[in-house]
Amino acid sequence: MLEEPTAEDLLGCARDVLKSKILPTVHGDLKRELLMVINAIGIAQRELHHGAMAFDALSTQRKELLGYESLADLALDIRCGAADLGHYKREYILQHLRGLTHQRLQVSNPKRMGKN
Repeated sequence: MLEEPTAEDLLGCARDVLKSKILPTVHGDLKRELLMVINAIGIAQRELHHGAMAFDALSTQRKELLGYESLADLALDIRCGAADLGHYKREYILQHLRGLTHQRLQVSNPKRMGKN
């Protein structure tokens, strides 16, 4: 059983304080740096919310369905033609890469997925 507040809640609170209380008081380079920190906290929150289980599932899929231990192994096989038209692994590889891209965008930039 998780204790309250969760790490995601704490990050949200810190992000809200930075955004609403501190950001309006800073200018110039410091403001830009603070916006980067606020964005990084948002990414960490989303990774806690979406990340680990989904990425684990994709890793399992890559290993069991496609037979690749790592993304580097998959990349090497792609360079050797495994994703080319007519190759029997093409559709599986494309499906896996779409899922990976979708998951990464959900964490790093959900606005690109049409979600806030």
